[in-house]
Amino acid sequence: MSKKPSSLAEYVPHVLRNSGTYSVLATDMQGNIMYVNPCYNNRFARVRDMRGGLNFSDTIHPEDSAMTLEAAVSCMAHPDQPVTLMLRKPGPDTDSWILTRWEFSLIQDAEQNPLGILAVGHDATKEEENRKETEDTKVRLEAILNSTSDGHILVGRDFKLQSFNKAAALAAQQVFGKPLYNGCNIYDFVLPENLQEFKQDAAKALAGKTIKKDKNINGFWFQFRYYPVYGARKEVVGFTLNTTNIDERKKAEEYRRALLTNLPDDLYVVRSDGSITDIQLQGKKDTAGLTTQFLHHIFTKETAAMLLLQIKAAINEKKNGQVSFSVEDGQQTNYFDASISPLQSDTALMLVRDVSLRVRATQERQKFAKYQEQVSRNVPGVIYQFRMLPDRSMHFTFASEGLTKLFDVIPEQIQSNASAAFSNIHADDQKRIFTSILDSAKTLTNWEQTFRIKNKSGQIVWIEAKSTPYRDNDGSTVWNGYLHDVSERVQNEQQLQNSRNLLEESEHKLQQTIEAIPDPMLIFCEDFRIQFVNNKFEKVYGYTEEEVLNRRMEFLIPKELRKNHRAKQQTYLRAGGKNTRMESFLPTLNKAGQLIVVNASLNTFTAGGQKFIIVIMQDVTELKKRQDIILKQNETFRQIAWQQSHELRRPVANILGICNYFDDVSPKSHAELNDIIGYLRSEIKELDAIIRETVKQANESETRLNLPPPAHRSE
Repeated sequence: MSKKPSSLAEYVPHVLRNSGTYSVLATDMQGNIMYVNPCYNNRFARVRDMRGGLNFSDTIHPEDSAMTLEAAVSCMAHPDQPVTLMLRKPGPDTDSWILTRWEFSLIQDAEQNPLGILAVGHDATKEEENRKETEDTKVRLEAILNSTSDGHILVGRDFKLQSFNKAAALAAQQVFGKPLYNGCNIYDFVLPENLQEFKQDAAKALAGKTIKKDKNINGFWFQFRYYPVYGARKEVVGFTLNTTNIDERKKAEEYRRALLTNLPDDLYVVRSDGSITDIQLQGKKDTAGLTTQFLHHIFTKETAAMLLLQIKAAINEKKNGQVSFSVEDGQQTNYFDASISPLQSDTALMLVRDVSLRVRATQERQKFAKYQEQVSRNVPGVIYQFRMLPDRSMHFTFASEGLTKLFDVIPEQIQSNASAAFSNIHADDQKRIFTSILDSAKTLTNWEQTFRIKNKSGQIVWIEAKSTPYRDNDGSTVWNGYLHDVSERVQNEQQLQNSRNLLEESEHKLQQTIEAIPDPMLIFCEDFRIQFVNNKFEKVYGYTEEEVLNRRMEFLIPKELRKNHRAKQQTYLRAGGKNTRMESFLPTLNKAGQLIVVNASLNTFTAGGQKFIIVIMQDVTELKKRQDIILKQNETFRQIAWQQSHELRRPVANILGICNYFDDVSPKSHAELNDIIGYLRSEIKELDAIIRETVKQANESETRLNLPPPAHRSE
């Protein structure tokens, strides 16, 4: 909150109003304080109590007032450039002052008219203390660096020297004959043959890595250390290069390393109080500093006590001693043998040999033997080791109990000679088995065979054997393997093969039966997509099986009939898909677009939980043509019959009437008789004309229908 609310508070950013780090105030153009944030009130207690019409100059040290006036003038002259000042503000105690850093900037309205000054500040007391402490530290550090014999050089990212100590300057003068100076390039003080390596190490240091390496230069050993140097923003601004002369230490290490390399054991020279006066550890690690230590610094408390007891006994009794012990390293147990020999009055030499490999090998053999025994008792088959000597004699060096039961032999028989087991192999398989054993021994390839043996009851048992060979030092070939009874599997395989043969035979017969059908046959799934067609279909319709698979049947139906055909398909399925024959002929189209009329028979079957429809289509195109001809003939005959029943009856009736007239009345004159005869002749001619017209229509109908002419035709 501001001490005196003013419109200037609106120009203070919201984030600064609530800041807990930065003190914020706003003054008018005369320097009168119009707004302060809570952080300002909390930090400058004495100023906070000075309420009412304060000018900013009243809240700072009197000697700093002139600077604030200059800062305000500068803000007026350069509105876009803030001004930074170090000012003293009243502290919590009387006559105490706090060093603060402030940034002044001009407050302007929307028309760029000056309204006042915005001041943002923070406590710089610690900052100043740190600066002074840094200067003091730098002086002390330079004094320390100049008092050491190690060389220290500070290098910037541009590889220019920024500082160095006296030892570095002296070494550069001695090696290169020219002095170091701030601003010179470090590359000028690197030997040409070392320049590439130096660049690589420097690049790693500038990437934030620490490099440490020993290097021989002109016959002298130096240790070089590269450390990255970080700036205020934690970015790498350069690196330090430190050098130490380690020539004496290196030569001592090389001498000691040569001794350690040739010692088969770790060597300790120990006093009776357990202190170590000398130690050599087979070059496993740097032993510098281990002397003058005690046994319990190297070994566990219990092991050290046991070793010290043996050392004292050797010293007191003047005789050699031997002791074994183990050490836990957190991951495994290591085993050691120690030989102790007395030296002069109060010391003894102790040689410690690591025998972990030997002990573990013994333990593994014992463990494997136990495991092998347990496994061999529980596996359903037989685990064995089989050996063939260079003279081709064979025997089993190991076999689980199952072998003796399976081959009806006792272990002693097969351990001396394998023939007792081989004699049970089926006679037809023996030659093949011996040949395969010799081949496996020659090429050292895995031996895998299936063969027959006869059990106690004389039944045939099928055996499957697998083993891996290796060549032993004495020239023998050794197989480690496994065999088991696979009679049930072989029988199942034989039955399966028989079933497959029957299935193949059935499928072959079915295929022959399908192909023997003289009409096109299709098999559809439930949505009437084609799943199979026979050869007759391909011949009649001209499509290959690949062209029609998974297509709906509609492409075979004329377009104007497809909708009705789909409705009939659904009706057939809803009715249960029973065996049926279509009551009407079905028009279809072959690949060339030619019409083929068929009479279709349908039936369904289920396979794999899915329903399928079998359709056999009998080509009745010619039959349909004959049927149409008969229908047309029937129509012609109906017309002839109508003529016979209507037109023929009229003249016949007239003639019959004249004849009846003769029965009732005799002609009165010759003229009257002639008239009656004329009437008869006229009716007979009309009857003849009708008969001729009927015959003519019948002949024309026969010609149109391509009927063969009758054998005899009468007028």
